[in-house]
Amino acid sequence: MTFSDLNPSPEWHAPERRRTPDVLGAFNLIRECERVLPLVCDPSVGAEERAMLLRAAEKLYATLGMILAGKN
Repeated sequence: MTFSDLNPSPEWHAPERRRTPDVLGAFNLIRECERVLPLVCDPSVGAEERAMLLRAAEKLYATLGMILAGKN
């Protein structure tokens, strides 16, 4: 299962449960990250760009690991 498979429930969009723009933006950004990360394996992506993507992904995963471990 991927993050993109996690479609928000209908209650997510209900008017009485409006999310802040930051929360909605963060949710959409995470989905975009998942969509873009396969570029790391794309042969048309150059070595410099691949390294840049990997550094960003490593930082993201390290931060998520700390948050999930309760060390935020």
